[in-house]
Amino acid sequence: MTDDSAKPWEQIDHDPVSDRRIFKREIAFGQGGFGGHEFELTAEFEVRDGRGRVLARFTESAKGEYWCGAFLWFVKGSDGTRVRLSRSDRREDEVHDVPDTPRRDVTEGERA
Repeated sequence: MTDDSAKPWEQIDHDPVSDRRIFKREIAFGQGGFGGHEFELTAEFEVRDGRGRVLARFTESAKGEYWCGAFLWFVKGSDGTRVRLSRSDRREDEVHDVPDTPRRDVTEGERA
């Protein structure tokens, strides 16, 4: 799969306090021979406010022998202000703050 044939955006999490939502789409997936790993995945994530404006964007990849994945979700109790990023090929998760101001470099046309 190439970037031109990326899967559509899918909502994967929602914080009811802030009405923020996390969306994900796979932009590449491969199988076989990735430096000793059988699978490789690249995914893009967006955190959007209740009006659909992009507050944060992450592009992540992961490799795995039997499976692989990249995951993003809201940190419980943060009211949508923090997200946790997890990848199947890394031991530690990362926690990121989500800004209140929409990103200026993301336009509606990019997300279509």
